[in-house]
Amino acid sequence: AIAAQDEARMLKVQAEARAKAEAEFQDRQRKAIQKRQDIRNTLDRQIQEAVERKQAEQDMREQQSQIFKKEALEAQAEMQRQEEARRRAQEEYRMQLEDQLRYGVKVKPTKELMMSEVERKINKSFKPA
Repeated sequence: AIAAQDEARMLKVQAEARAKAEAEFQDRQRKAIQKRQDIRNTLDRQIQEAVERKQAEQDMREQQSQIFKKEALEAQAEMQRQEEARRRAQEEYRMQLEDQLRYGVKVKPTKELMMSEVERKINKSFKPA
């Protein structure tokens, strides 16, 4: 009977040890799986953040590009406006000179407007550059 009790106690101790070892194994497995999942989640989050950062930088570059294009067009338009204003001023000045010449023709006697022989010879030999 004592041998049977010892045998039963030994089987019970073995079963408890086996159950404890199985529980520890399952716990280690669970922790390893959880650790892999945590690493995967961390990597996924880092990748997502990198993608978002890249997209934000791309959006910023696109926005800057649009601003630069707009500024370039405005600068070009301003240069055209200045050129047009310069041309108008030149045209007004030419018109004033023409008016002065016409007025001079009306006011001055005809003799004064006539060229001398020397002036005619100078004008004939004159060749603009």
